[in-house]
Amino acid sequence: MQEDLASHGYVGIAIEYPYNAPIVVFPDGRIIRPLPLPPAPSTASREEERQRQYQQTLADLDYWAHDIAFVASQINKWMETQSGLFMDAWMLRGSEPSGTHVVG
Repeated sequence: MQEDLASHGYVGIAIEYPYNAPIVVFPDGRIIRPLPLPPAPSTASREEERQRQYQQTLADLDYWAHDIAFVASQINKWMETQSGLFMDAWMLRGSEPSGTHVVG
């Protein structure tokens, strides 16, 4: 999908969430591995396990939303300093930037 969007002149950015990737190595050499789900108590019923997984999913979504907001703010800051570069590209395409969109 990103290649298709780029072929039409769009800028695409992908986010890989550090604790969901198999391994992340930061530029300073730090390594992050995924966090395992805490084991369910052996006495947990099927409903209790489903509820535990649901709560973990809600926590993950909140975490991801904060990451997306951070990345969007960084892109906006970068665009403010590089606006000439992007405006020239948009003018060549005969269009204007229409905002930021999240897919996936």
